[in-house]
Amino acid sequence: MTDGDDSLKRSQPNSHPAASTSSQSPPPHKGASRYAIRLFGPKDDHSICKLYTEKAKKTPRVRELVGAISDLGCTIDIDTMVECRQCNIAATGGFIANHQGLKEGEYRPRIVVCEDNLLGSHYVAQTLAHELVHAYDQCRAKVNWQSCYHYACTEIRASTLSGECDFIEEFDRGNFGMRAQHQECVRRRAELSMQVAESCKDRAKEVIEKVFKRCYQDTAPYDKIP
Repeated sequence: MTDGDDSLKRSQPNSHPAASTSSQSPPPHKGASRYAIRLFGPKDDHSICKLYTEKAKKTPRVRELVGAISDLGCTIDIDTMVECRQCNIAATGGFIANHQGLKEGEYRPRIVVCEDNLLGSHYVAQTLAHELVHAYDQCRAKVNWQSCYHYACTEIRASTLSGECDFIEEFDRGNFGMRAQHQECVRRRAELSMQVAESCKDRAKEVIEKVFKRCYQDTAPYDKIP
């Protein structure tokens, strides 16, 4: 998935946890801004996506992750590494570790925001944070995307650190009142992410359980889950 030229991997849309298509809608209070923009600002998906992306780049979590990647010695330019485009799959974005034109060992990942599945600026910020965790892992650990265990670990970390499993997000999805809800959300969303990898999807749950404790507790670059 991430290892191909322009292949895309990403968790399923940030909507209802059972959803695997883009037809699900975000809670009204978080999705309303998209419709307001259509009324008073840009009308096309590409322009709206670029607007949301520029806003997301300025959020604290995105800025922190970009800085953390730079601190590891990997040079990234958030303005050129992120692109809005049609994805034609049920995803909000994707991480591309390797693409055409790169030399062996060269670090120049790309992040895609799916303009055909926009759910609001809040979700675009979460998407960027999620993908930047992958970028951090790629720099730090040289992730082997063909390994289901590596894949599972970085998906666990991305769902843990991006904010997509925060209490308010799970509450909005109707998931609350359960013990260890954050961990359950991370397991669920990591498994959803791995469904796009043909070689791993049938083993996703099993592999996630095997690496979960270690990867969930690895909160780098943070001291704890932000």
